[in-house]
Amino acid sequence: MDKIKYYPILKWKSGEKSALKSLTTESSKISPIIELVDYDNVDNIIDSFAELNNITKFYIDTSNIEDVENDYKEKIIDAATKKGMPLFPIFTFDEFTIHADRFLDICSDFLVKIPIPHDFEQDGYDSIFGSLFDWKVKNQISLNVLLDAGLVIDRRTANLQFSELRSVISKYLRQYKFDNVIVCLTSFPDDISKLPAGGEEHYIRYDIKIFARIVETMDEELKPLLSFSDYGVTKFTETDIDFSKLRHGILPKVRYTTSESYWVLKGQRDRITKELVRNYKTMAQIVVNSKNYYGEDFSYGDKEIFERAQGHKIDNPEVQVGHGNHFNWVAIAVNHHISVVTNELSNLFDS
Repeated sequence: MDKIKYYPILKWKSGEKSALKSLTTESSKISPIIELVDYDNVDNIIDSFAELNNITKFYIDTSNIEDVENDYKEKIIDAATKKGMPLFPIFTFDEFTIHADRFLDICSDFLVKIPIPHDFEQDGYDSIFGSLFDWKVKNQISLNVLLDAGLVIDRRTANLQFSELRSVISKYLRQYKFDNVIVCLTSFPDDISKLPAGGEEHYIRYDIKIFARIVETMDEELKPLLSFSDYGVTKFTETDIDFSKLRHGILPKVRYTTSESYWVLKGQRDRITKELVRNYKTMAQIVVNSKNYYGEDFSYGDKEIFERAQGHKIDNPEVQVGHGNHFNWVAIAVNHHISVVTNELSNLFDS
């Protein structure tokens, strides 16, 4: 699997940054799509990417920042290009038609997001892909399309999106050739607040299952063009909550990607003392002792889980390891998830 096949979408927060820094062999096989969530000056943004010299290519999305000036993304890309950093823009189709030409002199790679299914009141697929392809040929530049099928958490939606994606790829992307066709789905729910204290839930990973079925049904002409993208296990996070206003703090949660599902475990407090009786350590022990655990050698995240379950370093038992906090466990969950998906895609395309 020489060509990059995984484009994880990550919020640019402390836990996600730590997860990427800790990747080892997988780092050359992924190209993260980074969603900036807070405004910062351009130099600070560039410095934060410079710390991740193990990643060969990034795409940057500024659409989640409110009231940002129109040329903010352009300034970031320009500064990155001048420093030789592999940082490139991602656009919605509407943004692309307005702003793409301004980036021609400062970058050589573009990514355009197309919703699946598209809004019937807007341009049809043929018009969208045709205009993108004409622009690519005219400018002789790398252009990738991301087919965003959104949240898929039930079987009915999974069937509908599988059929729509397969139809779009077979009908339009055989005719209009792009450098990469990235299929994006996510099956991690956007709200896990209803999970009861002390409970756990498994959410079926329709996202990777749908992509695998699509790859299996494509011929040798289209299969090499396909790549995968998802929002991993942090599409819904609690990093925006003001923890200082919570009397007893938020209950800890552990997210662990298995071959079949997203496994979420929630902590619990004693009703009287309010002390945690199910904390990060006890949940780490549950994961390590389960049939779902990939083993401490699988990834940095899995090693961290093992050490926090045991309470000490693997290589040096004299060194104690604490339970960790919310940001530590975001890094653990993201790192493990990326490692799982990268391994699955290697098996899918190398089989």
